[in-house]
Amino acid sequence: MSEQILEKLESLLNEEKWTRATINNYTIKNFEELNKLLDDFKRIDVIQNTRDITSEYLKHNKNSIVALYISSILQLEGGTIEDNSVYNLLKIFTDNLKWNIVEFLCKKFLNFIEDKIILNLFLQFP
Repeated sequence: MSEQILEKLESLLNEEKWTRATINNYTIKNFEELNKLLDDFKRIDVIQNTRDITSEYLKHNKNSIVALYISSILQLEGGTIEDNSVYNLLKIFTDNLKWNIVEFLCKKFLNFIEDKIILNLFLQFP
């Protein structure tokens, strides 16, 4: 079972790379689906494997939305921001004026950690 769920992650990463999914194709629903996948990772206890896969993937694909999001959530659940994944993800969507996703991400991230940068960005929304 753990191999299947990790294969699903690798499949999502490869799909994102090969289809060159654009920022405009992402919706909040995509992130909600990633949250369900994260729940599966926790349930099956493959968090460390997931961290390793996303960390390695980000070395070569620094703007992967899937890898940045999963990495960010895993870091935040641990109570830290170990690298810039959280900020990079927010910057990508801010630069592309995807405000509904920026707001969604800020709310999600603020559930885990109080961060001045994220809070300032979030406070820009009514």
